[in-house]
Amino acid sequence: MGVFTPGLDLDWIDVGYTNRVLQIWIESGLAQSNTNLHMYTFVTFYSKPRLFIYYTPPPLITAHIVFCPFTKVEESFNLQAIHDLMEYGISQDSLKKFDHFEFPGVVPRTFVGPLLLSSVSWPTSKILEFFAPHLSKFSRQYVFFALSKFRSSISKTFGKEVSIAFSLLSACQFHTIFWASRTLPNILAFPFVIIAFSHWISAISSTEPKRKLLSTIRYMTFTTIIFRFELILLLIPIVLLELSLGSLRFLDAIRVGMFITLISLLISIIIDSYFWNEKIMWPEGFVFYFNAILGKSIEWGVISGPLSILSMFVDARTRRFLLPAISLIIGLSFIGHKEWRFIVYTVPIFNICAAIGWVWIQLRSVFIHRIIITLLFASFMASTAMMIISSHNYPGGMALQRLHFIQSDYPQARIHLDVYTAMTGASRFGQLYNDWEYSKNENHSKPIEYVGYTHILTSNPHIHNEYFEPIDIIYGYERIQLENPSHIIRNWFNFSRNLDNIDSLMPAKIIIGPKVWIMKRKPKLVYDNTEKIQK
Repeated sequence: MGVFTPGLDLDWIDVGYTNRVLQIWIESGLAQSNTNLHMYTFVTFYSKPRLFIYYTPPPLITAHIVFCPFTKVEESFNLQAIHDLMEYGISQDSLKKFDHFEFPGVVPRTFVGPLLLSSVSWPTSKILEFFAPHLSKFSRQYVFFALSKFRSSISKTFGKEVSIAFSLLSACQFHTIFWASRTLPNILAFPFVIIAFSHWISAISSTEPKRKLLSTIRYMTFTTIIFRFELILLLIPIVLLELSLGSLRFLDAIRVGMFITLISLLISIIIDSYFWNEKIMWPEGFVFYFNAILGKSIEWGVISGPLSILSMFVDARTRRFLLPAISLIIGLSFIGHKEWRFIVYTVPIFNICAAIGWVWIQLRSVFIHRIIITLLFASFMASTAMMIISSHNYPGGMALQRLHFIQSDYPQARIHLDVYTAMTGASRFGQLYNDWEYSKNENHSKPIEYVGYTHILTSNPHIHNEYFEPIDIIYGYERIQLENPSHIIRNWFNFSRNLDNIDSLMPAKIIIGPKVWIMKRKPKLVYDNTEKIQK
């Protein structure tokens, strides 16, 4: 079977009885030599290949949502805020029900993102609520971001082959696809950064580059002030670079930047002061002061792409994109606490440059091109494995879901979720029944203080054995165990006998262990102080 070459602009080719193989002759670019045309590869096409590859990322994002429908503590504020806005509204009286007053977190976060997402999701949620009231509350949290505008800019500037290569590279990477639908603050900023990048890239081929660059500044400034202040480490290099290239006038950049800064500050202060019940609240300014000035981010831990680099030498246009991205990474490297999500905005830039390098290679070496295809396939398989592993990493959310299933007929239950349960997927979107009461109270210090609850979800069942009994156990990820290669080879030789045990064919096994216990209050015991505790 041949290898698919992304650098081709082909009409639809359907599959007949056998795969149709087409020889593609590509101009080598060596026009001054005696050989102007070279045959580089055979290409095997399946039904509508361009459509499949060009639009691969969105279906993959959906697959990751289906496998991993829960969220963890990093996404907690935005997710709970979206829930509360959709469930309770924005009136002054409803604010007292909001989760952030009970669990405000270490630093305040902006409500601008949750307001946008809840506004978009509200109509769909109401339709779902009419047909399936319990399903809607769980399903409506999912919003994933389209990259179509960005991909279109790549196609117009660098060609369709680079755009398709970009889609393939993005589809084979775990982190971007996995986190694209999550409610991390960085991911809420991500689509605005992508739109800014699309204008920035379009400026190269646009007849009005100044207008495109000013749009880049508008989006980047808005995102910096509202969502993630560290993006200033990306905004400043972009502006300085374009000023040095003569594509932008200093006064125009300052005028637009200051105007959008003022507007963004007003938006954030007005909205967030209301929802946080403060006279003046600019969350991102507070976060920057806490993390960068006070250096408190180190309390959460301290840690001390060849194709992308190749593109700097084969296409000079990519240098203007790589340099600001590298500047952001270098700038954030001086901060003690580092996480991958802090530099998520640079991934599309590196993928563009890698796509350009890949297309350049395929025109010169079939062998290296096939190696790249093999590595992409390996990356895709690794990404799939990481998705499967991640599906075992949300025992709290699974426990809450399981509780609703096995105790669905229980009247007016009072549920307590411990810290571990809340941190591993149990959010307000999973609280399906309005006549049940859910609590994350962290002030209980003695087992007797829990007897006011009918059920508890806990990672420490032994301290509750006197008053509660387990009714189910939720298992979660422990570790990866590599299998003996000789056993795997033997099992593959006996493939037909092992079809009923697919796990025996895998090179590694996911080891799971008990994580969350669903416990129910013992039925025949009477507690004299139950009423006191409930109060």
